[in-house]
Amino acid sequence: MQDKDASAGSKEEGIRFSELLKNVQKHLVAVILCIVAGIGAGAVFYATQPVKYTSEGTMLIDYAELDGETGNYTYVEYANAERIAETFTAVVSHDVVLKEVEKEFEENELTAAQIRGGLSVSYESLLITVKYTAEDPVLAERVVNAVMKTAKSVSDSVGENAEPRFKTLYNRLSIMMEGKGAVASKPLTGFFLFAAGGVLAAGVYVAVRVATDKRFKSEEEVEAILNIPVLADIPYYKFESAEKTR
Repeated sequence: MQDKDASAGSKEEGIRFSELLKNVQKHLVAVILCIVAGIGAGAVFYATQPVKYTSEGTMLIDYAELDGETGNYTYVEYANAERIAETFTAVVSHDVVLKEVEKEFEENELTAAQIRGGLSVSYESLLITVKYTAEDPVLAERVVNAVMKTAKSVSDSVGENAEPRFKTLYNRLSIMMEGKGAVASKPLTGFFLFAAGGVLAAGVYVAVRVATDKRFKSEEEVEAILNIPVLADIPYYKFESAEKTR
């Protein structure tokens, strides 16, 4: 008895999946319209988005130390390079640096928070890459260079007695390549989200049509729901013209 029920259940699942495919074919026009609408909305959204320009500059961390007795340079173990790079990366994007940069762009009404929003600072080995994205290519280039110069200035700053304010940072950061030639780009995230929304809407439409269809799909479903055996069924024939019925 259990085997029979399991068999009926598996058949019912197969019928349901088959019915789902039939509904996709039956409502193919609506499905295509949903997908096309999603792609169209994504294309419009993409076209209306402003072009973003990204400028990129590079800084180099010098971890050599001059030995006062021998006059030779000694180097920190390269195994510590990642920790050193993490420290300087945090310094470049620190509020102390960005607040100073903010003063330089008062006429542009650019705040430290806005600078941080368009700023990207990363590192690879002892190289720090500084990127800034804005709608104005000139502004993007200016901000990148200002951030790098200010970070170096803060790192090399001295106190009243001409002593370095930050001994760990002092004279260790240099600008390797200034930001030049901002590259234009447009994010495709919105386009793909709208396109995915169109596909999702098509799937929901088909699922709702299947769920609201109360017709019997098979003999097994009739027997399972009504708990009575099916003795016979009347086939349905569809003729293309009345002449074929003669």
